Amino acid sequence: MKENRKSNKAINYQELLRPFNISIEDYTETVAVVRQLACALLQLTDKEVQEQAEKDENFGTQLYARIFARTSYIELEHELQATDFSSNLAMTGEKYPSLAADVITLLASRCKLRLTKSQYEKILRYYYLRLAVNQHLNLSRIKKAQDIVTSDIFDSFMLAGRIKEALNSSAAGKLLDIGTGAGIPGIILAILLPELTCDLLDTVRKKLAFLDFVCRDLQLPCNLLWQRVEDYAHSQARHSYNFVVARAVSSLPTLLEYSLPLVKIGSFCFCLKTTNEPELSAAKLRNLLGALSLPPAVYSLPPAAQANFPRQIMAYRQVASVASTYPRLHNLPRTRMLEIAQEPS
Repeated sequence: MKENRKSNKAINYQELLRPFNISIEDYTETVAVVRQLACALLQLTDKEVQEQAEKDENFGTQLYARIFARTSYIELEHELQATDFSSNLAMTGEKYPSLAADVITLLASRCKLRLTKSQYEKILRYYYLRLAVNQHLNLSRIKKAQDIVTSDIFDSFMLAGRIKEALNSSAAGKLLDIGTGAGIPGIILAILLPELTCDLLDTVRKKLAFLDFVCRDLQLPCNLLWQRVEDYAHSQARHSYNFVVARAVSSLPTLLEYSLPLVKIGSFCFCLKTTNEPELSAAKLRNLLGALSLPPAVYSLPPAAQANFPRQIMAYRQVASVASTYPRLHNLPRTRMLEIAQEPS
């Protein structure tokens, strides 16, 4: 990342972040959305939140207001009254019923993750850093506050839950996020799974420069890699990762040719995809890339998500070394995909 820092000296992130203007309407909607997410992740019901607030008058201030109303990265268009925050703290979700119900039900029941206060605050901090910087730099096509929560963060949590299951049968070690972009899912995984060493790989310098700033701000020990994945797979990193993950990088045959040579024998590759991906030939997958396909985890995003269609976490276990010819260079994995898709019967 030394080259990235040098080439991005002109980017002053502190200047980009101040002021971060947000309307009262967007603010209150975002607080409601993220608060419901927080309740799900902390496995707290609205009643428990209110009980906590009654026991400790600083509870709400510590857990929510410090992130939203008092952060130096936000400047409201109008002065926020105390009643605005307190009404959101006591909100039962009636204003956003379907989103609240889906987020709480799906995340709390499926991910089986319980956050510490520090983890929760880091996720919200990342959320606002990204919102602010994306106003000036094109980090991701997902720009709306609500979509970051209901799509990007949601996907990351579902993947974290799947990795957590795999950790029960595999020693903690190294994780690689291919094509990390604005840090999804890699940054969220680094926060949720601190037992893993997370490497984030991308070819776009400005995105890695932003992630360098985020990692220093959140004190995340991630390694940032500016390299093409096909070149990286032919380095000493070959077959060295316990987990390789990717989200929306390329077609599945291409993505597996990139990813599987980096997976340690006996370890896992996870690809976040939609449910319309073609099935792969188990024999061809095993013979060409040395991997076995595992049952996918299928889920749906909350109704409020911009892209509301079924998702699946495609899972593969590496059981043999990949031939040194893979991945092919000169962009061949994209232009001439491996014929490992299942032939129609």
